[in-house]
Amino acid sequence: MRNEDDREEQPMKWAPISAELGDLLRSKGNHHLSEDEVMQAGLHAKMIVGWAEKVPPVSVFFFDEPYDVVLAVGKSSLTKEEIGIAVYLQPLHSAMCAIALLALWKSEQLIRGLFDAMNKGQFIAAATLARGLVEISAAFGVETHGLGAAWRERKARSAPNAQSLTEFSNQCTRMLAQTIFGTRQKASDGSLAAGIQRTNIVTLIKKAEKLSSTERLLQFYEVLCDTVHPSMGSNRTFFTQELQKLPGSPRVGFRIERRASALLGDLPYVTAKTSLWAMQWLGQMWTNFELARNDFFLTTKLYALPGPRYFGVISPDRGGEYCACGNGQQKEKCLHRFGGEG
Repeated sequence: MRNEDDREEQPMKWAPISAELGDLLRSKGNHHLSEDEVMQAGLHAKMIVGWAEKVPPVSVFFFDEPYDVVLAVGKSSLTKEEIGIAVYLQPLHSAMCAIALLALWKSEQLIRGLFDAMNKGQFIAAATLARGLVEISAAFGVETHGLGAAWRERKARSAPNAQSLTEFSNQCTRMLAQTIFGTRQKASDGSLAAGIQRTNIVTLIKKAEKLSSTERLLQFYEVLCDTVHPSMGSNRTFFTQELQKLPGSPRVGFRIERRASALLGDLPYVTAKTSLWAMQWLGQMWTNFELARNDFFLTTKLYALPGPRYFGVISPDRGGEYCACGNGQQKEKCLHRFGGEG
């Protein structure tokens, strides 16, 4: 159940890359994108924007507030212990769904603005948006990878008792609180506005670079930062000619133009290259996390609880021939349990 009634039914007619932008990325500046990279950038942009249009525009999530009293609906075969596990872990699953939605919604805005700016030749704005997209993708990928690893480690052990259930919930709640409520903004008295210190983004980018086996991600990210700042990077987007020092003169001349479109240097290349990485990795990690969330939902028997209304609710027999957890088994043969495979 994915809140079908709340979805926005809007046909997607958006074209991310104009012919002029494609030509610029393939042939202008010091470095160029390949034909395949330009095509992949357009495809991934439309894919993620399309995902954002298909998921619910409204959802709810719960944070550390399990049900007080629960009546299982139509699942008499479940034990009280199984229902107890579901009750305890339901808020955790709902928060996992929330961070997936939030990352997708934010990314859609950045992607639309990014390609709109690049198509207009506004590369300072484009670099700002690309920087934000890299940050969201890096943070989401690293943090959901950690949540998925924590879930797989816990699932490999036997069904939880009260102590181990609490330990696992606390471990994941700390990660989720950092992701949802973490901030670097401080109040007037110097304390953190939300009380949770957000992980430094450079730390997350370094981890994402390693996890995704990507070279020069941090280096390219710093190019974007230099362009966003009032520094050489942003100034150079208006250079169209760098003159050599004239013989016998101490002067060096530069030609600058308002509509220069960052034709000198690597900014169009770096902006497109980092954006392509961000969209590809976000797509991969969002999909991986959805499979982990589905497995979490089925293993902890959350479908037995009375109708939670949030994104990510499935049923054991929903879908086609294969199980929603993505392990490739037919749904009737896919066993979701603690201490075993499947």
